[in-house]
Amino acid sequence: MNTTRRKVITGVSVAIVGGLAGCTGGDSDDGPEEVDFDQNNSDVDEDDISVPALTFSFSYREDDGVVSISHLGGRSVSADRLYIRGEGVADEYNETSFPELPSNDIEAGSDFRSGDDVTVEVVEDAFRVEVVWVDEETNYPVTVDEYSEGMDG
Repeated sequence: MNTTRRKVITGVSVAIVGGLAGCTGGDSDDGPEEVDFDQNNSDVDEDDISVPALTFSFSYREDDGVVSISHLGGRSVSADRLYIRGEGVADEYNETSFPELPSNDIEAGSDFRSGDDVTVEVVEDAFRVEVVWVDEETNYPVTVDEYSEGMDG
């Protein structure tokens, strides 16, 4: 089986860029109102976005048809700013914020901390699951990590 795990933005480079954006700090962030995942906003320079340093672990349980995603380290971030996006995942999980994911106990307004996890249901043998963080200022989605099985490339 072809398994690919690609770290889109490494933890070291993210920390250097300024890993404090989107971290906890006492604000009552309810997350973005609506995220345009196909955004091609020429007004946003991705190099100007300070993505928080996050480390994830992915575990595919083929018998259950789910991928578990665990926060292994880095800063705590607002769960409302983290989304799942992918191919071959159940519709109710695609482009969905962590608090809105079915079968998960992450509450809106809470922080996603080291040790927390979510699960994503996959419906195809070949699939890709991305963890996306959305910048508070620009509402720009940035893929911070991804995992795939059986996908080319």
